[in-house]
This record gives sequence, C-alpha cells and structure tokens, in this order.
Amino acid sequence: MVTVVHTGDVLAPGIRLPPDKPRGSQVGGVRESAEMEAYGTFEKQLVMGLEDRSGQGAERVNRSSLHLLDVGHGQERCPCVDQLAAPIVWEGTFNVDILNQQFQLRNVTIGLTVFASQNYMAYLEQFLRSAETFFMAGHRVNYYIFTDQPHAVPRIPLQSGRKVITFQIPSFEHQKDISRQRLEFISVYSKQHFHKEVAYLVCSDVDVTFQHDVGVEILSPLFATLHLSFYMANREVLPYERRPKSQAYIPNDEGDFYYTGSLFGGSVAEIHRLTAACHQMMVMDQSNDIDALGHGESHLNKYLLYHKPTKILSLEYMFNKKMAFERWVAEHVNLFSLVKRVKILELPKGYMQTHNKDNVTNYSEREREAGHRYTLTVLLVCPPL
Repeated sequence: MVTVVHTGDVLAPGIRLPPDKPRGSQVGGVRESAEMEAYGTFEKQLVMGLEDRSGQGAERVNRSSLHLLDVGHGQERCPCVDQLAAPIVWEGTFNVDILNQQFQLRNVTIGLTVFASQNYMAYLEQFLRSAETFFMAGHRVNYYIFTDQPHAVPRIPLQSGRKVITFQIPSFEHQKDISRQRLEFISVYSKQHFHKEVAYLVCSDVDVTFQHDVGVEILSPLFATLHLSFYMANREVLPYERRPKSQAYIPNDEGDFYYTGSLFGGSVAEIHRLTAACHQMMVMDQSNDIDALGHGESHLNKYLLYHKPTKILSLEYMFNKKMAFERWVAEHVNLFSLVKRVKILELPKGYMQTHNKDNVTNYSEREREAGHRYTLTVLLVCPPL
C-alpha cells in the first residue's frame, strides 16, 4: 500500500493538496475511485519535487503557508483558487517505479487515439516512433489511428504487447468539422469497442513528438493538460467562450484553468461521457449557427469546469517553444524556467515538410532492442455516424 500524504502545504512547485480533503470525495461530479488511493495521489517521495528550478527554490518552497507560489513580476505559479483543484503533475512529483508496479500487477492496456488526415498524415510516423520510445514503456498499448489515408499508415517496429488499429474516416477541410468529428468518433468507439480492449484512453494531437518518458503517472479517471499560452494568466484573459448563445458559454466570473485540447484522457467510461457531451454541445451550436471561439477546445473547457479532472498535467506534457518565447517577449513570463523536462513537444505547422525527420526523432536503444516486430494494422472502416 502506498503511503499518501494528506496536507495543505505546498509540496512541490505548482502542486498543492487541499487540507483535509477526503480521498474518494466528490470532485466536480466525478468520484475519485479507490485506485486513486494507490497511484493517483502524491506519496512521500514528493520531496523529490522540491528541487530548485529557478535559483530561488528553497525560498519559494518554504513559503508553504501560501496557496499560490510567486514566480516574479506579480505572476502566480498556480492560478487556481479552487480548494478542490486536482494535483498538478510535474517531473519529480511521483515515484514511477511504484506506479509501474501498481499498473503491471493490474496488467492494464492503455489506448492512445490520434487523428491523422490530409496534410497531418506527414506527422504520423514521427508520432508513432517517438511514442514507441517514450509512451507507457513496459505496458501494453493499442494505437487507435483515425485517418482518411489508411494505406499511408507507416509500418514501424513495435514493442511486445503493442498494436496499431486503423480506422478509415471521411475527410473534412474545416477545423470545426475536424474537432466535431474527433469527439464523435471517440465517443462512439469508446462505447462500441474501446471499453472491451483498454482500461484507459489517452487522446493526443498528431503534430507532436514525445521527448521523454510519459508513463502511468498521467493516468487517472479523468485528466487534462494545462494550456501553455494561458498558464498563470488572469481569468479575464482566458479564452473561454463568453457568448451566452453558445453551449460552450462560461460566465465572466467563472473559470480556473484553461486546458488544451491537444492532450486529455482517463478511463474509457469517463472519456465516453466527456466526448459525447462535447460533441452534443457542438451539434447544438451548429444548429444555432454559432462557432465557439476555440471549437472543440472551448467545449472541452466548459465540460471540465463543471466536471473537474482528477489529475492535471503540467506544461511539461504539452510544451510549445514558440508560444513560450512569445509569452516571454510579450509578458516577461519565463515558462522555460518552470519546466524541468519537456515530455511532449508540439511541432510547428509544416515542420515535417521542412526538417529531416531524423533531426526530431530520438531513436533510442529501447526501440532498437524491441525485436523489430512490425506494425499490425487492423483496418476498420468507420460507418457514417
């Protein structure tokens, strides 16, 4: 049994557990399961996360009476003032060996969904190769690839216990249609197929590359990832949909974090509920001739505002160098100093067309020693929904 720390103190940069919060309590309508007691909270090893990230770490960590950590220039380390906020996962705030043992005993399979259509197909090989190196190492994984070009899905070496399952989907041109399609297909196939095959779903954009290990520390009944562009931003500038006509509407006096639509996940049941609800909201907006500001991302944030995630992933899990630099120039917010290790890196538009893939692919010994078992692709043609 993992020893769980229950405290109101600041345990690590950007992480705070509310005082006397009962484990398994109701959080935003989603009950934390018993398994969260074993792997989803922060153990005694959290002291590992108290290292100095900015040259003033000791001074900042000792200010444990503060709910928010200052990072200079009046900015706050964690913008959430909700006492029921889920813990934020940063490198060094978990013991991956303990977590791996827990999940290996349960022999779980994790599903990774990705949509690669039209020009985005160019990113798929890089995505899969980097995932084989860094995503859920040592665990069984099903890659669920939704694409309008199933013949172009690359054949790459896979580790034991992994397979690629390809779904053929229609091609859409507009971003709002792609967002709606993504939510619809994940919702439908979570109910029809995924719940029979995997315990957890991780939903990612394809134009990213895994840079360091992304493991079971992210898994939770429902997790979301902080959006780098709006981390530490005041509520007034968060790009929620503020028009009451939209189903994604969030009042001006509500909101805590702003989450990216590039990476979210959880149990299959929770992801089915999330994607079904967001898709329904998008359909209703379409019938009312309104497009939410951020398309599917706006609806995702509306859902997560009232159905709180049980775990939140830090900037390390979806980092964008260009956006971070722009925030430094415009706001003097140094996000680079907060990140110990970039886990997933967003790639610029057109990156694969202008760069040699070997420059972004980390071909590790783990991949080369994987036995060169090639991709098993099962082609399923998605029926009209």
